[in-house]
Amino acid sequence: KRDVALAQHIADCKRERGIPFYVYFAAAKNSPQRVAKIAKVFSDAEMLNTQPISMQSLDGTTLEHVDRKNIKLSAYEALQEDLNENQVSSYIELIWPLPGETLSSFKKGIESLCARKAAHIIAYPHMLLHNTPLYRKKDEYKLVTRSVDDRVSEAELVVETAEVSYEDFKEGLRFFYAVLALYNTHVLKRLGTYLHESGKMSYARLFSAFVDFTRRHPDSAFAKFCEASIADAAYYEVPNYPTVYHVVLHAARQQFDELLHGFATSQSWWQDERARFLFEVDMLTKPYLYTNTPVNKLPFPFEHASVLDISDRSFLVEVPEEMAGAVDIVTTTDAIVAATNGSCVFRVDHKRGQHPFRKEQSREENASYCSGAIMRIGDILPICTPASPPARPH
Repeated sequence: KRDVALAQHIADCKRERGIPFYVYFAAAKNSPQRVAKIAKVFSDAEMLNTQPISMQSLDGTTLEHVDRKNIKLSAYEALQEDLNENQVSSYIELIWPLPGETLSSFKKGIESLCARKAAHIIAYPHMLLHNTPLYRKKDEYKLVTRSVDDRVSEAELVVETAEVSYEDFKEGLRFFYAVLALYNTHVLKRLGTYLHESGKMSYARLFSAFVDFTRRHPDSAFAKFCEASIADAAYYEVPNYPTVYHVVLHAARQQFDELLHGFATSQSWWQDERARFLFEVDMLTKPYLYTNTPVNKLPFPFEHASVLDISDRSFLVEVPEEMAGAVDIVTTTDAIVAATNGSCVFRVDHKRGQHPFRKEQSREENASYCSGAIMRIGDILPICTPASPPARPH
């Protein structure tokens, strides 16, 4: 309990003396209320970029194998709710593949986190460290490893276990790359939530279906990046995951939009009018990482949303009044319904706290920026506000 007061003292020091600049703390697993209070104290003092929640796995058998009593789901849910309510950035840490975990349980675990509105999910590769309990049980758990080209590390990357074949391992990585591209970026935020909660397609099925679709489009920039990362073990490198954000939100943004549109139109739920509408809104609110990424109309026609104007890095959008309630744009539908034409007009402003992309910066520097921007995605998500329709000619 004293840690809350200790956190307040550290925050007071920052306000009075300007230091320490930032803090990082490893949180107790089953004290969600106290952890949330401490995180808010540091966040209010602008000392906390994001708060990690280390879960490693959500599978009970796996947690027994790694001798770790993990955070209870009920405690995690309370903690995530408090962090979200207090607008404290956070992310879940998992490891793939741990002994006891299966491809199915890995997918199921991520799905349960998405359903509980996890802010951000990271699945680190399993690095088998020498002279650890798991290393001594390498044969028992049938751990197969590959070495990495790292002169300062003796870690081996686990690529197979008793439960996970090498093909399963690669499929799990592809699944997680889909999570990075679709969930962490909020690219399909509204649509994914609707499909899962309505029972039309669960999160796990959505990500798996996207993997299957990209497999049929191996020439896309996203598919090429994922397959090269898996083949070369580049997922071990720190800049690798954040580069996914750079690819889908900047470098190959238009091509990725086309890939998403092809994927969406190939799914059975595309027959659902509400799903089609939410897909359009997600495309318009897809965040921008940089200030110098071109803001253009999307390369496919919309059915419900009409883009009336593009200016100053924003869209002026009009949708039918009956659809407005499906969008969390403002608190009440009435506030954005135009007085005469039975439609809803709102502005999607993408001019937030982004920095420009700089080619002269190193890959590591750009990846660090991308990672920080997505970790605190609320700082770059567009702001949607009611707007008046442009004057119509008589």
